[in-house]
Amino acid sequence: MKLSYSYVFAVTVVCLGCGGGSGTRAGLGVGTTSTVGEARFTATGTPQDQTLAFEGGVSISSVAGASISSFEIFPAANLNNAPLYFVNDGALYSYCRGQVQLVYVSPAHYIYEADVSSDGKIYMNTLDPSSGYVFAKCNLDGTGYSVLVTGLDFDCDIHVSRDGSKIVYDYGNSNVTDANSDGTSPITIDENGYEGQFSPDGTKVSYVGAGDYQIWTESAQGGRSKQLTNTRSYQNYEPTYSPDGSTIICDLFPGGNSVGIGAYAAYGGTQGYPENFFSINVPDAYGPCVSPDGKYIGFLTSTSLNGPSSAAFQDLGGNSLTTIAPANEVIWPSYPVPKTFIGAGGAWYTSAAAGFLYSSYQPGFASLLAFTATTPSTATAKVTSGTGTGPVIYDLKANSITGLKYANGYFNAPVSITPSTTDVLVSIDSTTGAITAVAPFVAVRGSSFSESSGVGTVSCSAHFTGIWDAHGKNLAPAGASVLTLDTKKGGVVSVR
Repeated sequence: MKLSYSYVFAVTVVCLGCGGGSGTRAGLGVGTTSTVGEARFTATGTPQDQTLAFEGGVSISSVAGASISSFEIFPAANLNNAPLYFVNDGALYSYCRGQVQLVYVSPAHYIYEADVSSDGKIYMNTLDPSSGYVFAKCNLDGTGYSVLVTGLDFDCDIHVSRDGSKIVYDYGNSNVTDANSDGTSPITIDENGYEGQFSPDGTKVSYVGAGDYQIWTESAQGGRSKQLTNTRSYQNYEPTYSPDGSTIICDLFPGGNSVGIGAYAAYGGTQGYPENFFSINVPDAYGPCVSPDGKYIGFLTSTSLNGPSSAAFQDLGGNSLTTIAPANEVIWPSYPVPKTFIGAGGAWYTSAAAGFLYSSYQPGFASLLAFTATTPSTATAKVTSGTGTGPVIYDLKANSITGLKYANGYFNAPVSITPSTTDVLVSIDSTTGAITAVAPFVAVRGSSFSESSGVGTVSCSAHFTGIWDAHGKNLAPAGASVLTLDTKKGGVVSVR
């Protein structure tokens, strides 16, 4: 079976140091298109650029002093860019690089089943206060909530196609239906099936046949179904495809208290029997999903049948078992789609910016900050401290910084600020690449802020007009004169 891909990416780094070092040069040249990590940008003019690199794979790149007419991210094919999502107690969480983060929770929308699309949207079976049990969708930050399908029960499966254009779902728990991603133009695939899943190319739907517990496939446009499996010894549940579409992985339930995970050739194989069993060293494993690089199996595990379950994953060889946290569903979406942040159709700016700070981590997207200025050629991004361990502190400067946006996380909506100042202090955690503080200030006689060190802290003094933290909260809406950061990650300790 084929469950792995290999990818080649051509990347030209602007300037790169190592181990906390830096590289810089004067100007990229007029109208130059360059790459740094997963980003590609076009700068018109002669910007100053610098990249800092740190142990652990964090790099922070800055470009300023010209018109940044485009900035795009092309996510590379690696596990660091593919969080494993899981549902627990009505909320959606993510696991990536050893960290569990709460993604979405709402007192009004308890999640029973969910999927996450490659463009960063949550599709969920939830109890809507106005419409009862529904299928709905929203952005990963919880914005843009809308109801897609009504008249459902709880615990109905929903999955989204790789390109995000279609959804397939159980209607009433015993009817496989696919539709456009906004819920329109539904097509019944099987009136008695459930647990439908799209093939990677979106042309087929695999599902479980009610009563026979076999895997069936049918065209996503409807038509005649084909029986894929023919196993008397096993009941089959929750089919999912390998990234290349050659293999279907599903639960195998032979009876008793034993649940396993097996794989079938997607075209039927030899008499429809499993071609491979995954060696998973836990008593019960079920609800599989496959990482988008085809190298890992995600699943639920429990110590006994119908007992409390946890999210887990391992490589295909049965090694490196990682148990994450309590969960009742695991989701591994496709790699994020490329995204334009600045330029025509840009998610942040549709016209040129004066500069940016871009952080990556092994090498996935960590954070981005972009700003505009009255005269872009006056913009600079100067590191004032922190090129070793701890936070990296920047002073962004221009004749007038007219706008600024920043976000930690590829899909998160940006925090928008209108500084109307000449300078902005930015603190970045050198261990994760996350932006921890953004503080516009008024420079006195052209000078920057002043710094003083304490025990585990660094204090920055200036006439700050506001201080925003990593989550976008303004901690000093009336202004402040002293910003104190911790020297480990650069988080805000206090403002006054």
